[in-house]
Amino acid sequence: MELLDLSHNILTGSIPREIAELHNLQFYLNLSWNFLEGSLPLEIGKITMAQAIDVSANHLTGAIPSTIGSCVELFSLNLSQNSFQGSIPDSLENLKSLMSLDLSSNSLSGIIPPTLNNLEMLQYLNLSFNKLTGEIPRGGPFANLSISISLNGNPNLCGPQVFQLSACPRPRGHPTIVKRVLFPISGTMLFSFDIPMAKEYAYTKYLCLKCYFPKVWASKDLISRAS
Repeated sequence: MELLDLSHNILTGSIPREIAELHNLQFYLNLSWNFLEGSLPLEIGKITMAQAIDVSANHLTGAIPSTIGSCVELFSLNLSQNSFQGSIPDSLENLKSLMSLDLSSNSLSGIIPPTLNNLEMLQYLNLSFNKLTGEIPRGGPFANLSISISLNGNPNLCGPQVFQLSACPRPRGHPTIVKRVLFPISGTMLFSFDIPMAKEYAYTKYLCLKCYFPKVWASKDLISRAS
């Protein structure tokens, strides 16, 4: 069998594990627009010769199985309009021939994995309307403005404005608290310094005292060691 198209029917139940028997399927597996439930079986990864898999517009749940990364001949993968949860699997980076990836309208969470940068053949990417968070990757397809990329509907994603996302917050260091202190220089003279300058001045004064009064500091060191 070279292709199997059961789309736009009223199929119910789950996708059977026996789908692995379609390991010789060379072109197309289309189960879209049905009423299929349950998870996408791990055995989907055994359809290694298929060039397109479409299970969109069903009621599939659970995580996207990492075994999907074994379908290395895929040009197109469409898992959209389901209820898939969890993270986008890193194993998708193995789909080097992938030109179209649609994971939109699910409940996927976590970050967009940087491993998607390895999909050099990608021309269409739709991750819209999920629960993805964090900064989007900056390499691979995300750096190629000729690629069609949709990320809207993920309010906690951030990145370049070209993707219509909010800007990512810049890392904030510890605020520098500036205080002023008074140091006696000679007699009753007082000089005012900012804290950083005061530390430098105090250390310089300490070195000068050790230089001009070595015997005093040597005896002070002996006393401190004895105590």
